[in-house]
Amino acid sequence: MRGSAGLAGGQLGGDFIFFPATSHQLASVRQLLVTDRTTLPASLAARVWGAFFRAADGRRTDVYYRAAPDSAAAVLWDADGGAVGRATGPGLLRLRVHPGRYVLGLDVDSAGAVGRLRHDVTVPDFTAPAPGPPALSSLALGVADTTADRETTLSAMPADLTYDAGRPLATYAEIYGLDADARGVARYLVRYSFAPVRSFLDRVLGAGHAVVLEFTREVATPDVALERVVLEPGRLPAGRYRVTLGVTDLARNVKAESVALEIVMR
Repeated sequence: MRGSAGLAGGQLGGDFIFFPATSHQLASVRQLLVTDRTTLPASLAARVWGAFFRAADGRRTDVYYRAAPDSAAAVLWDADGGAVGRATGPGLLRLRVHPGRYVLGLDVDSAGAVGRLRHDVTVPDFTAPAPGPPALSSLALGVADTTADRETTLSAMPADLTYDAGRPLATYAEIYGLDADARGVARYLVRYSFAPVRSFLDRVLGAGHAVVLEFTREVATPDVALERVVLEPGRLPAGRYRVTLGVTDLARNVKAESVALEIVMR
């Protein structure tokens, strides 16, 4: 499993309802929605990333998956084996669940061939960050020349996290629980790091340095700050990178860092 786990904005609650547009999609969904039908041969390799954000109700977490092949069904099972969230269809999938530990079941379909993934997942709690560092959502990295909202950016993330080095990239993340000053304004330092995944020889020779972007921000809504930036084409040469986002709350001088997102530029 690849992704930024922790790896979001309509207000739709509950399960997603997918209306197949073609007879092939209908047949695919019928097969995928059979409850954990592990007797079906799974010959496809499922490529998928996951991302976590605070839900609009402030109590639950929005869990997103993007898979390849594109026709997919995802379910989260709790410790008792009950399905607490389910989503099906092409493109970006969203499940809204309470924080906790689950098992992810994800099936993909392409022309009748099936791929299957079963994986333990810990869904983070963004409801009330404890005193200390702010909480960070997953980092989204979409192919776009302008900043956008959560789900637009997530939808622009390729399932295999492979990007064209000649196209711009737009980031999106949410920061929860920044401390505000007497004016109600929060100040924070943000640091993006695109560190090359280097071979042993490259490390010995000191080749391949990280691309780092740093900014100081002020926001008037410290409960949820939206962090976005656009990288122009060619800023990242071809190669494999570990991408992280670090945030320092300047009011308290405490820092948080996202889970690394590993990408490929071609």
